[in-house]
This record gives sequence, structure tokens and C-alpha cells, in this order.
Amino acid sequence: MGFIFPSFYFSIFSKSPIGKTCIIFKLFFTSNLIFYIMFSTIFLNGLYYSYKCSIVIMPSQQATFRVEPRRSIEAPDGVGLTVYDPDGIWAGRLAAEGLRVRPMASIEALGAVDPAYNLLIIAPGALKEAEDRAGVTVVGGESPVAAGLADFIRRGGRVLVMEQETLRGLPLPGTLVDHASTMTFPLDPSHPVLDGIKAEDLKFWRGDNYVSRKEVRRPTGGGARTVVISGGASALAQGPVVELRAGIGAVLLLQAVVGEKLGTEPVARKLLENALAYLASIGLGTGKPYILTSDPDFDAALQRVGVASLPASSRIASSQRLPGDVLLLMHDAAPAAAVRDAADWLAAGGTVYWHAPEPDAFAAVAAALGLEGIKVIPAQGPVTIIERDHPLLAGVSREDLYFAGPPKSWKRDADVDVSVVDRAVAPVGVSGDADRFEAEAMELTGGIVAVVDDDHVRFATTGTGTVWVDVAEAGRYVVTVVASGTAAGGVNPLCGVRVNDVQAGLVSVEPGEFGGYPVVAELPAGRVKLTVAFVNDQVVAGEDRNLDVDAVLVGREPWAAEGVEILTQPAALAVIRIGKGRLVIDCVRWDTNELNRAKGGRYASALLANLGASFVAPQPEPTWVPWTAFEQVGEYPYFGKRNGEVSLFAGGAIAAPFECADGGVYSVFVRGRSTPAGGEFAKLEVSVDGEIVGEVEMASGSDRVFVVGTAAVAEGAHTLGARFTNDAQVGGQDRNVWIREIGFRRVE
Repeated sequence: MGFIFPSFYFSIFSKSPIGKTCIIFKLFFTSNLIFYIMFSTIFLNGLYYSYKCSIVIMPSQQATFRVEPRRSIEAPDGVGLTVYDPDGIWAGRLAAEGLRVRPMASIEALGAVDPAYNLLIIAPGALKEAEDRAGVTVVGGESPVAAGLADFIRRGGRVLVMEQETLRGLPLPGTLVDHASTMTFPLDPSHPVLDGIKAEDLKFWRGDNYVSRKEVRRPTGGGARTVVISGGASALAQGPVVELRAGIGAVLLLQAVVGEKLGTEPVARKLLENALAYLASIGLGTGKPYILTSDPDFDAALQRVGVASLPASSRIASSQRLPGDVLLLMHDAAPAAAVRDAADWLAAGGTVYWHAPEPDAFAAVAAALGLEGIKVIPAQGPVTIIERDHPLLAGVSREDLYFAGPPKSWKRDADVDVSVVDRAVAPVGVSGDADRFEAEAMELTGGIVAVVDDDHVRFATTGTGTVWVDVAEAGRYVVTVVASGTAAGGVNPLCGVRVNDVQAGLVSVEPGEFGGYPVVAELPAGRVKLTVAFVNDQVVAGEDRNLDVDAVLVGREPWAAEGVEILTQPAALAVIRIGKGRLVIDCVRWDTNELNRAKGGRYASALLANLGASFVAPQPEPTWVPWTAFEQVGEYPYFGKRNGEVSLFAGGAIAAPFECADGGVYSVFVRGRSTPAGGEFAKLEVSVDGEIVGEVEMASGSDRVFVVGTAAVAEGAHTLGARFTNDAQVGGQDRNVWIREIGFRRVE
């Protein structure tokens, strides 16, 4: 077979592959040496195989690795493939891999391509931009493919963009960052693009181990869903595979080095095959959401995310549309007319999205919607995802729901922002009879945890109380904690509910009288360990946060509510099946939380896209002058340039050169963050050639794009300036600012 293996023996097994047939080698080492398995290509049984990865094996270990057959890439049925390939390289390469493609050297020819029957492939490196001159950023000058590509997408075009050096100037809400990864991770493992691809397949690709060289900064709108994600210095803010819905078109950004490693990495070939098959399966979108309740602030939030919504006054009668064509949106309190429309739509099999339902309004219409067993109650964060693989959470990371409060120092330390939710879904009460377990009879642990007045237990410090429950039948049970407490710093005490030492729920307990706080928990049959835990003890400005627990009630029968799916804990996101339709209740305050607008935008964009919402054709990303271009102006302390950003810990100015290729009026943006002091965030004044464009308060503890203003910029060389204007220390808080980039976008 052409192998020489010193000091070990091997056996060969067949196994279900990424593609067709593959071979599995199991190697059993007996030598006292370290062996480096470095196969490149193997000829076996008349087929060529490429190996998955190099392996280093220590003595006496067993290793298993896989080699894949080199085979043609299968083209999707029913569509033609057009490849934009101005360099004339990739059309031939793709044809050699089994894909029949129509080469296109000029984007002008795209106008004659019917998007209903053709996919467009943007070949690796095909997108060009105005050349930066001697390292100086050039703004203005439309990308030569921007107009043609925008028209194709508006007509419902489906586009696969393979790895590029830039996305600048394109009609896409995404930009590339210089972030290379050897390990990436599936954020949406069930996405068709990852069909047959396992998590380990997205790591350490053949050759230099890199899976990506530049990645997409995760967009905060436009129906963006990140399919594959990678880590970073401070956040999960980028990924190599991102899907966008632009108008009725669809774009898949494939920044994994698929083209580069097409001939050597089996997973790269499978990713390309899957991507083409997925885009071919997408029909031209035509539906739009209709807003049934009017709230100007919520309307503005939808516009920020890019939802192409229509007001209720222009609603099309349900008899004229299929339920899947329209998504009905409601927010907060719902008028009677909206509830009637929602009930009719649900009966017809449609979807209704109700954001942040007002508790009293929800209770008033529960009967009309068939929701007698469910209520909306006050709640606080933090929020955790408990149904990670649910389709509605495709493209949503756990970090997207981890809202942080204002940073307390330059170290970026911050408390969890409990205002991520202010209400949640809960069962009306215990189903049937309930067993009551008094807190004073619990097994108690903690520093200062004791029975008070033979009546209840006070948790003056973090601690736990445990009881043992006999469960006759496995299922979902309503567990109600009867509790009260005291708040500190505006944050209520949090009480966790654990089943056999595994967290099942977390409730925010209101100060004042004792009340019932229900959690729906999965209980196995048999003897179950049930624990309540006080988890956020703190003293803030003389206020002492404590928890009082009177009892725990456990239903004797499983919760009878059918068709209810709780996706987060607390139950801020829930799906309720009503007849043939579904009601989605979303209590995450992505619409109002300014400190976490980027995270909230990513969450809302993915969730609404998963619900079937349409999105307006997005504007292109600004042309960014990067952090590396800026230098300190004058002498002042605590200036830094590192980790992808400029840091100003004292008042001062920075400046960078740039050139304008096309004079005109430009919108000016800044991406960055700051720490507050005395309730005020850092303010940044931006100028062009000394003329002030505007001043913006950088009111976010995480990176966010802020609009500064507009500026008339003539063709030629210019100086971009920024000045930190309100440096201060107040009550131990230090106001600082970090700047990643400042950008320009031509005003139409």
C-alpha cells in the first residue's frame, strides 16, 4: 500500500464521512518515540484521499484519524452558477472541481442574469477597492461592483461571497476585521451550510492550520445570522460564515479559506457544496411584517435593525395572503382590535410576535388568545439560554444575551445589567394540588443563613436551602418559591432553583410582601434533590441585599400547558402553539438598552430573521480610517495604541491623514466605547481639517457605532481629528474612551 510504519501496527475501518466514503486509521503505538503523522495524499483502492489533519502521538497512545476521498463537488439542481471572476482564474478552477459555471469578468453583465434561476458566486479576492495610497485610507469612489450587485440583490438575487480582502463599498451591513483563526465554532450547528460537518471539522485545517484569515464583524441588523463564530480578545464579535437577508435577496459571506484550501482540505470542499445547495433552496422572499400596535420608540428600534415593517393601517386581509407570508408584530399593551387580528391570524396558522407584553394587558386578553394558564410577571436578568438548539435562536450566541452594566474602570469590569429583561412569562399557578416544603425545615448552608421567628429563612449572605422531593412521574413541574427580600443598588435578590445540583431557573424577587415566583422545571421520576440558592448578595451605598424564603411549592402533577416552549431562563423568550399558529413572546429589552445596543441588535436581527421577517436593503459599511492610522497630537499622559484600538485615559486629541476620491457630503461615524463618571460617558469631538463635524457621547461600555454628523469633504488630502473633551474622575469613577475607527459614508 506504499506505507512504512515503524514500531506500530494499524487497522482500517470505514465510517460515515463528511462526503461519501472515507477511511479511518486506528494507530497503536508501542515505541518510546513521538511520531508525527504527516500524510498528504494517499492512493488506496483506486481512489485518492486527502487527510484531515496532522497528529502528534505520544508513546503508548491510540489515535484515530480520517482521510477523505477526493471527489467532484456536486452542483445544486435547478439553478445555474455564475461566477464573477475579473481575474479569470476561478471559473476554470471551479469547473475542474465538477461545477459548471458561467464566467463573468464584468459586473455590468449581471443585469441580464435572472436571479430566479441563477446563483452568483463572487470568486475569492474578486472584490477590489480604491487603493490606499502609501498607507493612507481613501474614502469615496464607489466599488465597481456595488451598483450591479445592489440591483441583483434587490431583484431577489442569491449571492455566495467567497473569501475577500475587503467588503468596503458593497451594499452589505458587514465589514472585515483582521482576525485569523485556527479554531472556529458552529453557532448554528443545524444550519444546512454545516450539514455533515462536525464542530471539530471547523478547526486546524490542512497546511498551516488556519480556517480563516479575515473575518466578518458580526452585523447588528439586516437579518444577519452568524453561522460559524470565533473568539476574540474581549467578545464573540466576528465569524467566518455569516448569512444576510437583504430585501428579498440573500447573501452568504464565506470568509473561511475555502478557495485557498479547496484542493487540500475536505471540509472546505464540503462547505462550498453545502453553501451552494443552501442558496439554491431559498425562494425569493416576498413577505413583510405588519405592526399591529403603535409605539414610536419601538418603531425606531425596528428601523435600526432594518425590519421592513408596515403599519397596521396598510395591513392586507388574511384572505389575500398565506399565513407564512406575513409576520404580525405587537409591542407592550395591545388594543382590542390588535388582539382580534392576532387571534384570527393564529387561527389561520400564522405567526404573531409580541414584544414586551404589558402584564395587565396580557392578562386582559389571555382568554381571547387561549392563554388562560400563562401570565406575564415582573422580572430581572441575567438571562441564560436553555434551549440552545432551538431554530429561533439560530445565529444567537449566549453572549448576545449577557448584557453588561456601565464599566467601573479601565479594566472593563462591570456588573451584569439586570435590565436585560423587566418581565417574563410564568404559569398562572401550580397545576392541581401541590406539596409545600417549609424553608425552616430545609438543609441550610451559607455564612449568615438562619431561621427567623420560626417562620421563614433569611439569607443575609449567599447560601442554599435543600429539600428532597419524591416525584411519581417525570415531566415539567411548576416549582414556586414563596419569597421576599431587600434590593441594593436597584437590583433585586436573585433566587436560583436547582434540580439535582443543576440550575433549573433563576427568579428576581421583589422587595416587600412575600409572593410566589414560579419556575417550570424538568423533574425526573424518583427522589429528587431540590435546592434554592441566594446568588447575588451585595451591599451598595449602605443598602444590603438579602433574600427571605418562606416555602417552596411543588406541583403533584406535571404542568398541563401544552405547546409551550420556554427558551430562556427566566422565561423571557417563549413560543406558544395556539391552534395551527404560534405566538412568540419576547421580553428581552433589545429595543431600549443603549449600553448593549450591539448585542441587542445581533439578537433581534437573528430572532426576527428566524421568524421570517423581511429586511430593507442595507446601506454599505462606512469606509473606516483604522486605529493604526491615528497618532497623538501634542503631549499628554495615558495615550495608548494596542489591541485594535486607541485608548485615551486623559483629555487630548488624535489625528490621522486620509484622502477623498470623490468630493461631496459624507456622514461621519465613530466606533468605540467609554467608561462613565458621575453618570456621564466620554464625549468625542470629531473634525475634518480643523472644522468640527460634531460631538458625540460614547454612551456604551462595549463597541458600538455612533453617528457624529455630516461633513462636506472635497477631493484630495485631508486630516481627520478627534478630541476627548470631558475627561474627569467622579466619586472614584474614571471617565475614559477607546476608539477603534472613524468612518465616512457618502450621502446620496
